[in-house]
Amino acid sequence: MPEISTDQYWKNREDVGFSTEHSHRKEIIEVLKKMKFNSLLDIGCGYGANLKLIQKEFPNVSLSGIDINKKAIKITRKNVKGYFVDGDIEKLPFEDNSYDVVLTDAVLLLYPDEKINKVISELKRVARKTIIMVEWQGKDKYLVGHYVRDYTKLFPKCEFTKIKDWDIRYWIKFGYIIKVNL
Repeated sequence: MPEISTDQYWKNREDVGFSTEHSHRKEIIEVLKKMKFNSLLDIGCGYGANLKLIQKEFPNVSLSGIDINKKAIKITRKNVKGYFVDGDIEKLPFEDNSYDVVLTDAVLLLYPDEKINKVISELKRVARKTIIMVEWQGKDKYLVGHYVRDYTKLFPKCEFTKIKDWDIRYWIKFGYIIKVNL
């Protein structure tokens, strides 16, 4: 990680537009297929790879996204129909209970313990039915610049789907799709 703040790093990062072909994105779609929902907010949406796939699979769902990277949001707006804003997930600019589903994909693992409760509070505040998180689940605390958490302590009633085809070492060990029904 560069010698700048995490926020500054993500605001300027150029390579957050990961491929829509990544296998874990298909696993997110499979989890969503088992649900009924009309709206979805992707927190830390980057260039909109997840949103693009969700829009293709669920064309009638209202989509929104937020990311700290302004360039990423501009590109998402060009590729996905919906409402997209640059901003801070510690203070989401959305009304309470405004989305059926709130999604994070490799976002919470970047937030230190002293900030995670505020972030979780914001996820709960804007979610109406379900929170889906693609994050690192486990008992370890901090690995290679990322936070591993025991999400059963943050959400007593959550379901875990092990990510099957992620070929990166730590994702193989800790990567899960975590579904929380509210």
